Amino acid sequence: MIYDSVIGILTYAKAGFLQDCLDSILNTVSDLSRNVIVIANNSEDESYIAEIESIVRQTQANVTTINFRRNRGTSAAWNAIARSYDAQHIAIFNDDILVWPGWIEAMRTTLDHSAVGVAGLIAYHGWSEWDRRNTQPVEDALQHLTYQHLIYPGGSCLLFRQSVFQEIGGFDEGLWTGFEEVDFSMRAMELGYFNIQTGVAGDEYRFVSHYGSGTGYDWGNAAAEIRQHNQPTNIHFEQKWGFPFPPTEEQQQALRQLRDQKARERGFAL
Repeated sequence: MIYDSVIGILTYAKAGFLQDCLDSILNTVSDLSRNVIVIANNSEDESYIAEIESIVRQTQANVTTINFRRNRGTSAAWNAIARSYDAQHIAIFNDDILVWPGWIEAMRTTLDHSAVGVAGLIAYHGWSEWDRRNTQPVEDALQHLTYQHLIYPGGSCLLFRQSVFQEIGGFDEGLWTGFEEVDFSMRAMELGYFNIQTGVAGDEYRFVSHYGSGTGYDWGNAAAEIRQHNQPTNIHFEQKWGFPFPPTEEQQQALRQLRDQKARERGFAL
């Protein structure tokens, strides 16, 4: 069986946000069967696993769980999700994400274009956004989607076609956590794909809210925080690409030029 969409959630060493995340998915997507996956990373603690399994059972939905007994990093989790089932679309989330009605329709609309490599839905960060309610009807929101070209969308909410994932070769597990979405997106650009962030015109509707607990980073200074907490990954990234994160505007422009050249060769256009 080939699914339209596989939805994966990564939780790490705690399950405090998983229930809300799962509920938001199950309340906004009606055509689910065995295509929701929860990965529990660093699951040596049996009480933690029991908590995960209890939350999944309470959903009364057919959710698959994968337990990594040791912390294998974010890239390994994303790869496990993307390779679990045959599907057209893959959506991967941190567990501290809430999704709102219309998010999967917006995702499918964005990924319907063959030139799109990696996509993201604009996520509003912080505790004050966790319980925000939309004031615009979802039907109107879906008629006023906005698209922004990026080097890489934020890793807390990533969307891509499984065929693109396979062409890229998956996430680099040498990038243990922190730069995996950057590297994945930049490799998509090298193949001629465009990376897109989707939102809604105005500020009356959003598809994603992100508490930000999964990383603990200061969103106002994310690059510095990642370097501080993830030096080995930063070194691997720099050795691989020949420059540190974040890339300069000149380096980004070089990537865009390479993307545009490859896109022309492949007949891609946006």
